[in-house]
Amino acid sequence: MFLDVGNGHRINFEEYGNPKGIKVLFLHGGPGLGYTEKDKELFDPHKFHVILIDQRGCGKSKPKGSLAFNTTSDLIQDINRVLEANGISSVIIFGGSWGATLGVLFAAKYPEKVNKLILRGFFPATKECADIYLRGDIKNTHPLEWKRVMSFVPKQYQNKVPEFYFDKISNKEEGFQQLGYEWSRYGFSLSRKRFKKGELDQLLDPNMVDYDRILIELHYAFHFFFIPEQYIFHQALKIKDHPIYMVHGTHDYLCPLMYAKQFFTTIKNGKLEIVDGGHSIAEKEVKAALIRELNRI
Repeated sequence: MFLDVGNGHRINFEEYGNPKGIKVLFLHGGPGLGYTEKDKELFDPHKFHVILIDQRGCGKSKPKGSLAFNTTSDLIQDINRVLEANGISSVIIFGGSWGATLGVLFAAKYPEKVNKLILRGFFPATKECADIYLRGDIKNTHPLEWKRVMSFVPKQYQNKVPEFYFDKISNKEEGFQQLGYEWSRYGFSLSRKRFKKGELDQLLDPNMVDYDRILIELHYAFHFFFIPEQYIFHQALKIKDHPIYMVHGTHDYLCPLMYAKQFFTTIKNGKLEIVDGGHSIAEKEVKAALIRELNRI
């Protein structure tokens, strides 16, 4: 289903499960990703009524890949519009990575509409955390991955690696397909605790690269996610009494555990579960923890 939210954007959303079940709002990560069929597997369709949203420019939302009128504030308002359009007054927020960021910001703006938050791989949307991925700080744990993504960048641009990728891909310059694949491969290579030799190449199809996802991701990063530095930690004060569950992996290289711990210094009614896993929801330890929490509801 689509909802016209103005300025040319139509948001795709889907209802899954029991219409009379417990209301859950699923927020995907990125920025730039969309929800998938596998995301639904987390939820008992007899117990839950899940609303899944493709954020602006993502997934099936239209226009695909649009960067115009695409900010964090817009996304928060879209969530509210989708809930209102479906007559839903309050929900459980379920979000991972950027979806966790967005969930916290939505709850802070509309605390009366959120019953509980279930979060994964907390991303604080700070420059320090983003630079791990964007500016090479990841070389401390993944030197070969950073070396590979840098190898496609001319020397004069090696202090602006993501900008180089963005410009080449957005303008569809010669070789942009290879750059799109390499940037996707780079991000994916950091998402799990470990990959077996050759596994990355088996999982990633060079012909299935989502260039729009890359451009939206970098669009948000270049604009510091359209929020002030440390903003999310200040907003956490507004929901410190909300029930909050978060699972975070000890091997989360994209969003180190210290940020999740910092978030929980302000929360009174929360639980941080630390597991031996990485950032991705595909990590069995992370997925199992989320399902256990859903079963407790």
